[in-house]
Amino acid sequence: MAGLDAVSINLWPSFVEKVQDVVRAGLERLAVDAGKNGFGACCENDLNRELFFRMRRIAANRHKLLLSLSPCPALCREHTWNLVPVNEANNQPSPDDPERTPRENKRPDFQWSFQDDQAVDLDRATRTYVVECKRLGQAIGTWIFNMNYVAQGVRRYIDKSHLYGKDDIGGCMIGYIQSMDVETIWTEVDQQLNMAGYERLPKPSPFPGSSVLHFASHDLTRLDSSSPFQLNHVWVDLR
Repeated sequence: MAGLDAVSINLWPSFVEKVQDVVRAGLERLAVDAGKNGFGACCENDLNRELFFRMRRIAANRHKLLLSLSPCPALCREHTWNLVPVNEANNQPSPDDPERTPRENKRPDFQWSFQDDQAVDLDRATRTYVVECKRLGQAIGTWIFNMNYVAQGVRRYIDKSHLYGKDDIGGCMIGYIQSMDVETIWTEVDQQLNMAGYERLPKPSPFPGSSVLHFASHDLTRLDSSSPFQLNHVWVDLR
């Protein structure tokens, strides 16, 4: 059997890049289909479900294409990566916790994992990239989207009660823009981050080649977990 390729560094960034590719492609399709079928104003759970199916199809098709290349490429780590997301699964146990903790009952929206064959500690060989999703725009009733993007989203990567991505160094927030413009949303989100004492967010920039995606990233300081933690933000325009 052929050995793995010679790549011996940067497994995590490489994996995250592949996951982010699937996320962006899924969001692009979601925006197109939402425009055609009119579900862009749906609740978060329904949007997540629609996004899940699109990301799953994209990941499965890319893996199938990878395996069908001729001549067959040398066996590489990407062949072992499952880029199909896990939907609403519980946080995985951390080797740093001697017994079950409340965070293990919490369920991020999406998770991707891979086995890091370079890990010395086998209890830390499973690397997990967590994605949480929230709606953005004008408040509906008492539910203030842009405030809850931070209070019920970003905060879950920091608070001990949730600690999404506890043992890893990065994760992602997806924002479903249903109303308002990007700059106004960003201003309100950044104000909420500042009020909560979290690191400020640079203004999201249009993603190259996309008319519906905006991207920004910042590092969060965390206690009792890996820190700094790079949190990516991908916002999709569903208006």
